[in-house]
Amino acid sequence: MSARKSPRHAGLFAHKLAESAFCKYLASRACQVKVKGKLEPLSVYLWNSSRYQQQNSLKSKFIQGLQNGTLDPTDFGGFMVQDYVYCFRCKESIDTAAGKEQDPTLKDFLEKRSEYYMKYYQELFTSWHIIDPAGIALSEACDEYAALDKEVAETMISLYFIVSMIPCAKLWPWLGQQISSNPSVSIFSNTYD
Repeated sequence: MSARKSPRHAGLFAHKLAESAFCKYLASRACQVKVKGKLEPLSVYLWNSSRYQQQNSLKSKFIQGLQNGTLDPTDFGGFMVQDYVYCFRCKESIDTAAGKEQDPTLKDFLEKRSEYYMKYYQELFTSWHIIDPAGIALSEACDEYAALDKEVAETMISLYFIVSMIPCAKLWPWLGQQISSNPSVSIFSNTYD
């Protein structure tokens, strides 16, 4: 894995989970919703229901700066360091969820995600000379998101923890696709390609 590929990179999350027996069950009619007279998977319904949030994310200063090549490198660096620390904390939450899981398929999935997150943040901690992630203050939003991951992992069944990871796993690849569709050159393109 390249340090440039986030654990949330397209294809690294959803396709692995899709192989599980649980997800094959979810793909059945029992987990579909009726929309305008037609059945569609719940995940599609939820994604389509979040278009407002998707567009707001796409219009954010950070994403627009990535897309247009105008993002201040200091802002970019600050975001990336926070992402590495978030992944460190998320790995701990993944370990908590994996430790509780009895289903071998979901347990294996979580253990592999944990390994992937660890490899990602360790490579980048080395690149950015981070020795102690506890010494890095996260933004309020990032800290709250990491705390939510921890709470879900500690207090709910592991499946709910996996479900709580899906919005992030779906949004970032989508944002990358939107940015990549712009022909302008960005010095940050290796972040989302």
